[in-house]
Amino acid sequence: MQDIFTRVTFVGSQEIRGGLLASIAAHKKAGLIVISLERAYLENSEIDGRIEITRSVDSDGNELLVRSRRMGSPDKSRQFEVLRNKKNIALVDDVVFSGQTIIETISELNHRQANVHAVTTAIGVKDGIDNLKKDTTHIFTWTSGFQVGKLAV
Repeated sequence: MQDIFTRVTFVGSQEIRGGLLASIAAHKKAGLIVISLERAYLENSEIDGRIEITRSVDSDGNELLVRSRRMGSPDKSRQFEVLRNKKNIALVDDVVFSGQTIIETISELNHRQANVHAVTTAIGVKDGIDNLKKDTTHIFTWTSGFQVGKLAV
């Protein structure tokens, strides 16, 4: 990897999982409902629910504006409707790339009178974190162990 990229930071799966679990414990202690956008690191018993959507990219790796439901999961609108009128939500994701998936998720939840108080991610690409911070439609609390610079692919 270091032959391709000038700076590489390896973050192991246990480190990602541990960081997410620590944040989840803090969110639950604060009375927040923990909703995960990822499915690789967390068991259903460790969270309060999931939103099964994913970002989509074209064949060149450019992010598309449409978020898709994950294969085998309910329609997006049905997933969001379950959270109608829920207050005190914390969203958890493993990696933030552009931040658009989280921004769109918060918008969908706000449309249903649900309220997001915190966002936790294990790894944040700088551009994505910057996008989340400048989005003014919600209060953004970023908890992460790792932030990386521009994504070079």
